[in-house]
Amino acid sequence: MSWLSILNARNLKRGAKMLPHYLIEGSNVQEESLKRIVKGVKNAEGKYSGGVGYKNFGKSFKTSLLDAENASQVAYAANGGSALKYIKNSFKQIPGELATGWKTGGAAVAKDAGRLAKLGGSFKGLGKAIGKRMPFIGTAIYALTTLPNIFRATKEAGVVTGAGEVLKTVGSMAGFTVGCVIGNVVFPGLGGLIGGLIGGFVADKIVGKSYTEKKAELQQQALVQAQQAVPQGHMDTGSTNPFAAGLTPEQQYQLAMLQQQYGPTVRM
Repeated sequence: MSWLSILNARNLKRGAKMLPHYLIEGSNVQEESLKRIVKGVKNAEGKYSGGVGYKNFGKSFKTSLLDAENASQVAYAANGGSALKYIKNSFKQIPGELATGWKTGGAAVAKDAGRLAKLGGSFKGLGKAIGKRMPFIGTAIYALTTLPNIFRATKEAGVVTGAGEVLKTVGSMAGFTVGCVIGNVVFPGLGGLIGGLIGGFVADKIVGKSYTEKKAELQQQALVQAQQAVPQGHMDTGSTNPFAAGLTPEQQYQLAMLQQQYGPTVRM
């Protein structure tokens, strides 16, 4: 089965259905499954054995993805079959999970240990709780950073364009998350970040540039074309115009249009 064979309507529908769970915690399920398949079981010494290795990695990846899909079905079933209810409950569970991690981390330290040791244990427990929810936290942070672009696209170009930006954002998040999974398996630790950046970069190339990026490029192109079409005496947007200092390309473009309309910049 080739990679292109998964890009059919049925599989895309399955992927869309499992995506909310995947971005929240399903990637953890896939990562553990992929490690078990590729590397095997981790022993007391921290070494893996029994894995199939990186041969036929594509097949191993698909198998682990099926495990993540099964986990999403279980998670949705526990929430009445509703993905929205699952997302809502996941938000509610995070504060309690962090609090539990803090308490259990401190409790794991010996009773006769000092306050500093107990505090270190609490932070360790909190770190584990955060690590477990890191896909969800990372997804939420990324989504928040893209909201201005989505709002701008919706306001200026309509609901359809705004919806398209939402799909682009989801695609980029999925690419980043998949990259993190592969990176953490191949090269634990730093590999997750590197893999995420590569996955996000590839996804961005596939979904295309955001509305804000495209608009900025069009404005810059229009500014360059206007500068080339009009003599410098009628359009001075940077080098000698004192009012252009520190302006963005969009503001320079607006200034240039005003100069073209009302006449050349006055020079002393």
